[in-house]
Amino acid sequence: MNSNPNATVAGATTAIGVFITWLLSHFNVSISTETAVAIGGTITTIVLWIGRKGLKGAVESIWQGSPKPPATPPPPIPPKP
Repeated sequence: MNSNPNATVAGATTAIGVFITWLLSHFNVSISTETAVAIGGTITTIVLWIGRKGLKGAVESIWQGSPKPPATPPPPIPPKP
């Protein structure tokens, strides 16, 4: 896990999702297993998506879209015989 920071972040945010699910059940909010998994997955996805760019970078990627890949160069012109 030390070589992949995303794995550490995913593990930590999954734990937060589990805690939120436990907290909801502690206050007698009845949720299904699927809903609990969706809560944990959503929290993990949001945190990993924001990632290193931060919240501003994540919002800019939605607003401006993904950067376009560089254009492919034209094929080389074959030599004349």
